[in-house]
Formats: sequence, structure tokens, C-alpha cells
Amino acid sequence: MKNYFKLKIRSVTLICICFVISLSILQNTKMVQSAENTCTMIMDAAKNITATFATNLTNFLLTVTKAGTGSGTVTSAPTGINCGSDCTENYTSGTSVTLTAAPASGSTFAGWTGDCSTGQWYSVLQTATKLDQPSGCGSYGYHRCYGSEYGDHPENQVTFRKGDTKYFIIDPYNTPGYSGGNISRVAIIDYMQGGALSAWLIKVDRNGNEISSAQFNFSNNQYIFYGRPLLGENEVYVIKALWSESIPYNYERNGPSETCIASIFWY
Repeated sequence: MKNYFKLKIRSVTLICICFVISLSILQNTKMVQSAENTCTMIMDAAKNITATFATNLTNFLLTVTKAGTGSGTVTSAPTGINCGSDCTENYTSGTSVTLTAAPASGSTFAGWTGDCSTGQWYSVLQTATKLDQPSGCGSYGYHRCYGSEYGDHPENQVTFRKGDTKYFIIDPYNTPGYSGGNISRVAIIDYMQGGALSAWLIKVDRNGNEISSAQFNFSNNQYIFYGRPLLGENEVYVIKALWSESIPYNYERNGPSETCIASIFWY
């Protein structure tokens, strides 16, 4: 029984060898290249074959340089940069690399230059007050968003003194409980008569580059933008509000005022 199977195996092997030989004769060569990634040969002697693989991906070197009088660390995602001491890394072409700057104690981060340049509003994005969406505003009307008049949302109340300029951020995509970038209303309710505040709504990307800007119009102690355009995930609104004029009349105290109180909110 064992001899029978050995004989059959040898028979198959001989048939295969004959087939390859006939193919080699037709091609008039001892090696047949049937496709770029296949290689067929006649094993009539010991042979050596080298398979060579080349990458079609290009690597680019990213170099981070720290500047200024302060100190801090820059790290990357994906990993590779920890500058600190490791400030260069090769990344495959097309890789999205995010750098994060962490200032050391006693230092502040002032922005990026070079191929990751930041716009004029970048430092504002790092320091401005983020406005969360007040709950209930959409259901009960925007008066429910007032800070002091109705008492529902005192966190919206802001006090200005003469010469103050304050900045606020509206970031729907990073506001808990809010979905998407559609905004119904952005409002500043000025509790003074005479329109003491000046305010602007600026759309910027997350690198601080300005996309558009519009000034709030004052009417009946209110600065309101209705139905703002949809924000993309890489966009936020910056509110710039300032009080640069004297208040001749404060209807709550019926006299000159040293402060201007306003509610600033969105939903």
C-alpha cells in the first residue's frame, strides 16, 4: 500500500515537470514572467531568487522649534514629538498631525508661527469665557435667559466697567447637551438705557483665523443676532463687547452709573 501511494505522487510530479518544460519551450526561456508579482521557473538546478519590495509612501520630516522668553513642552498626536528634547519626527505623507503646546508654570502660550500659523484671534480662543447654552431658553423664550431680571440664569450676567473689553466664545460642538452647529439666537441684553455697549460677532476657525465679522445692532436695550449661519466643526463664534462711553442714565438706580450690567447668551 505504501509503495502504491509513492508511485502515484511521483507520477503527478512528473506530469507537472513535463508541463513546465513544454511551457518553457514555448516561451524559449527557462523563466516565465506571467505577471509582475509572480515568477515561474524550472528547477533543473539550485537557484536563488530575490523579491524586492519598494514603498510608494513618502515620509516628511516635521521639525518643531520653541521660541520666546517662556518655557513649555510641545507634544504630537500621533506620537513622535515630545519637545522637550525630541523635536523632530518623520511622518508618512497624508498623516494628520496635531501639535499641543503646554506652557510651564509662570509661562503662557502666545501662538504658532511657520507652517502652523495661527490667526489674530488665537490668543482670544485660549483665554476668553466660554458661554454654555442655558437650558430652557428655547422652550420658554429668550427672556428666560436673562441673568438678573428674571433670575433664571445668573451665570449669564456680566458686569462691565468703563474701558472694559471682554471676549466670549460660542462653541456648539463642545457644549454639553447641544447638537450640531445651528444657532437660533445670540443676544446681549443691556440693562442700561442709551446703548452703552458696542459688540461684534466674529466667526473664526480653531486656529484663530477670522472668517467673517458683523457688529451687533442696538435696539431697545438689546443686541441680537437671529438665526446665525451653521457653524462647521472647525468654527466657533467670538463675541467682542466693550464699554467705552459714560452712562448718562441707569433706569434701575435713576442716576449716573460706574458699571454696565448685561446678560450675554445664545441658544
